[in-house]
Amino acid sequence: MGAQIYKNIADGFLEQEKSEVVLTRPKAPSSLDKQIDDDPTLLVHIENTDDAFASIAASATKSLTIMTPFLDEVGARWAITLYEIANSTVSKELILGFLQDPNSDLYPRGLDRIKPDLIRLGVKVYDFAVPRSDSRNFFETFHAKVICADGDRAYVGSANLSRHSKETSMELGMLVSGSAAARVDAILEKVRCIAISAID
Repeated sequence: MGAQIYKNIADGFLEQEKSEVVLTRPKAPSSLDKQIDDDPTLLVHIENTDDAFASIAASATKSLTIMTPFLDEVGARWAITLYEIANSTVSKELILGFLQDPNSDLYPRGLDRIKPDLIRLGVKVYDFAVPRSDSRNFFETFHAKVICADGDRAYVGSANLSRHSKETSMELGMLVSGSAAARVDAILEKVRCIAISAID
């Protein structure tokens, strides 16, 4: 009886969500291309990293959140491009880490170059590197890479906003929609509750 109830609940969730594997690859020519092209059984959605992220940004009607632990100068300009793709009425947020210490090796170096653009576009910036209550030397932070539009579409995967992710690395992630994306958005909301507002 209990197993059937669980199955009914799980089936209900599956009906409300859609996911697909997103393989983003370096700009051509890529050594991976031939391997992919030679395997017709590899059922994945394949596109350039730029296109995958731009599609999510363009679909936003209410909110667009980018969460990335690494942001170099190339990635910073990339973030601005994504925010500019979204309609001006869309609420925009950027979640980074270690903003309180510009001398830290983990400080997102691209941020300083785009601060005027973030202000112009009304992007709220959050610092999710919160000191742990049980340690003076460690922080509660993140390694997740997420782009979420409206809590309706989200990319969750390996791609940072950096030159390597944009130009040279193979990245793999999931593009989810429906209730799965809503749950990703709910997690981002919990992050915002404990993150430190840096620019708004």
